[in-house]
Amino acid sequence: MTQYKAPKFFTEQSRRPIAGPTEALHTLDRFRLSRGIIQSPIECCIVLTNDGHLELRNLGDSKSLPANLLNQLSFDEIATGGKVRELDVCSLHLLNVQMMEQPVDTLGLNDPIILHGTLSYAFGTAQEVIQGSLMVSRADFLDAIIGGAEYAFQYSTAGVEGRAARCFPLFLPGNRTESTRHGADLVLAYPLLPTDIIDKAPGNETLIQQMLYEVLTALQEDLGSEGIENSLRLEDLSALDREKIEQKLLDDGYVIDGDVAFRKKIVSNWQPLRDFIELLGPLTRNEVKLPYKHSLDELLALTSDAFAEIADWPPPSTVAIRSKYRKAIGC
Repeated sequence: MTQYKAPKFFTEQSRRPIAGPTEALHTLDRFRLSRGIIQSPIECCIVLTNDGHLELRNLGDSKSLPANLLNQLSFDEIATGGKVRELDVCSLHLLNVQMMEQPVDTLGLNDPIILHGTLSYAFGTAQEVIQGSLMVSRADFLDAIIGGAEYAFQYSTAGVEGRAARCFPLFLPGNRTESTRHGADLVLAYPLLPTDIIDKAPGNETLIQQMLYEVLTALQEDLGSEGIENSLRLEDLSALDREKIEQKLLDDGYVIDGDVAFRKKIVSNWQPLRDFIELLGPLTRNEVKLPYKHSLDELLALTSDAFAEIADWPPPSTVAIRSKYRKAIGC
């Protein structure tokens, strides 16, 4: 058996064979696939299996999918109005992202980002998966999230903001720009929670929101240190640590109401004390305004605006990956 070769920018740590038949748990994505080993576009989907690896399935053979996945596909198609993208690829890899890392800062704005997870090959029957890490640029990562938002898979369960839960696909290069232009070594990455805690739908909005906060915060710092004007520098992104801030305030006896934390007012029937409290006014309430926590859609808008304002962005690698997908004809 020929050993599966990972793309250039993926660093392998270990391999494991896929033991026995696996069960498809959830659908993560739906698209059309063209070129390369496939001559005409075919309808495909990506499924998450019970052992945590990802598989590409041909929807022309949808009978091989369990009923719950067919229901997910039907819901997404109706909810999105049948909108689907077409990927133009020769070789495609699938990455279940378990952690994102931003290594040491570098000169300029387009720092490396490392995505740790489990990689499998999309075409043919997967025989093994590789544990390791994919390195991409900040521009490619942010652009992949912006593009993924447009084609996010939707579920019938509620997501973090009350609407249908979404799974964002990240379409990324796995090799140099020239290879990307030829459709080689492309990667579909999905940040996901562990399979043992995924319940009705593997929506990844919470993970995408956290990743965006972290990457935008780092980009904001770099814009400031480089002295580059950008609307992102005006935003308060300190809500990244809001949960820690809230817990500290609760420990200190505060009550949290929306974006404000305060200590309860002193209540007394003794008129002199009540008059004294009234004289002190807001000082007795000890109000603390909490940092505003942006919704995921607000973060996406910030990302898009900041990206467009940076000189020389998109870089060539981002332009190349953008050329490999488009809205499918007739959708």
